[in-house]
Amino acid sequence: MTSEERFDRASSDEPDGATAYEASLRPPGESLRTTEDTGDDFADLPAENARPARETSRAGYDVDAVSGTTDPTRET
Repeated sequence: MTSEERFDRASSDEPDGATAYEASLRPPGESLRTTEDTGDDFADLPAENARPARETSRAGYDVDAVSGTTDPTRET
């Protein structure tokens, strides 16, 4: 191993810097902290602004092209 400090890896994924082993020994949910976030950004749109699910996709790619709903012999 080298003695150089690595910058491409975090020392821990936990907010308090605990190692993965230490975090695994905690009771479930102990490392989670409450926030002021109310989750409003995930609320449904008002009925007059709502669009059908077929028109709305947050995937960022053509869902129909990869979902198996198209004929595989017809490539576009």
